[in-house]
Amino acid sequence: MTSLSAMPDLPTMAQPMMTQPAARPPRLAKGMSLEQIDAKAKEFESMVVGQLMSFVWEGVGVDPNFGGGRGEEMFRGMMVTEYSKQMTKRGGFGIADSVRRQMLQMQEV
Repeated sequence: MTSLSAMPDLPTMAQPMMTQPAARPPRLAKGMSLEQIDAKAKEFESMVVGQLMSFVWEGVGVDPNFGGGRGEEMFRGMMVTEYSKQMTKRGGFGIADSVRRQMLQMQEV
């Protein structure tokens, strides 16, 4: 068991964590460009968010007073898809960042 004095110092709010100098962009093997990787990562996050939101909307019934009916049932999937795209575009849940890092790691030379 290590003593507390042997533990490395952790950064605090008063002592910000030292960051590495800005590294150059990774060289990619034959594959996707950085823009394509970003787009695919965001697309994946949007799909995951859409799946999560579809479970939420399953419990919400159609509104018989203001539209509703068969039309609302038919277009609900499109609405969920667009909501998930907007959520991802505005920051999402951070899934795209993780996917992007993994995709870059797999393609680095």
